[in-house]
Amino acid sequence: MNQEELSQEERIKRDYYDLVGQWDIPIVHMGGLAATSELLQLLGVNEKSNVLDVGCGTGFTACRIAKNYGCRVVGVDVSEKMVARSRERARKENVAIEFEVADATELPFEDGFFDVVIMESFLTIVGEASTIQKALHDIARVVKSGGRVGANEVFCDESTPPELRERIRGLLKGSMGPGQGLGRYTPTEFRAFFEDAGLTVIEIIRKPTMQITRDLIKVMGWSGFIYYTFRVIYDIITSSKLRYGVVKAAPAKRIMERRKDTKKFFGFALIVARKPE
Repeated sequence: MNQEELSQEERIKRDYYDLVGQWDIPIVHMGGLAATSELLQLLGVNEKSNVLDVGCGTGFTACRIAKNYGCRVVGVDVSEKMVARSRERARKENVAIEFEVADATELPFEDGFFDVVIMESFLTIVGEASTIQKALHDIARVVKSGGRVGANEVFCDESTPPELRERIRGLLKGSMGPGQGLGRYTPTEFRAFFEDAGLTVIEIIRKPTMQITRDLIKVMGWSGFIYYTFRVIYDIITSSKLRYGVVKAAPAKRIMERRKDTKKFFGFALIVARKPE
């Protein structure tokens, strides 16, 4: 999809993730390092696996998989700046990983090419149900029969009051910020997305919302974390679009992560599915 074909909302989304690429933030998904480790175990990754990381961001998880398992890893992201950061990270960490700029709805791979596909905070970033369905159908296409697809996604519980769901959606919609689909779908709805793509959901593990600041400091070090913090502050000050998005989305973050009366309705889910043989 070329730039002329993108909707205004999609342009805003991609502009934001180009900024995140410049920040070189290693982790954006809830649950941080522990959640990634648990998801990889559930997916059965080993030294013989051929793994695809969809929405690879700055390449942290892809590099971690290659180093810890010694298997082949490919990462894709729609952002050129994210992919550039990923390649830079792989060079610094001395791991051989293929990173490509690609749209998840049109993956440049043959049918049944991968044993495992992993996604972390990807479907919530995609946002719209129709695009999630297209992406999962193409992801299912490139997975081998018997292969596994896993995701870590922020959810809202089925018991969430409808007006609260609409409030979150309104706060995140149409502004530059962290995922316009954040907390938009329930685990039941995620299950339906996977099954509509022909995948059999094996397990959905629900977990409460949690901060990842400690993991960021662990990975980036204090100096890296401080530099990242000041870079974000600078960009918020100098970019009116980003400033507007951060201010508009701030109440959504409080609702999902801090307010005692509402945070109980939100969390993140580890989703594991299998492609039938």
